[in-house]
Amino acid sequence: MAFPYAVAVAIFGGTAPYLQNWISTQYSAGLFSLYVCLLLVISTVVASFLPETKAKDLRH
Repeated sequence: MAFPYAVAVAIFGGTAPYLQNWISTQYSAGLFSLYVCLLLVISTVVASFLPETKAKDLRH
């Protein structure tokens, strides 16, 4: 669980300031907000399809 989280933080969190600067200079400052919203929608969709593991035996 920690490795995928660390990779996601490195990719999306680590590059966020660079992308914000680049997008705002090349296109518009509002486009970065759209990028962030798109990532939030993708995260919400993925999280909604994750199975519930409460009260399940996870040793298998």
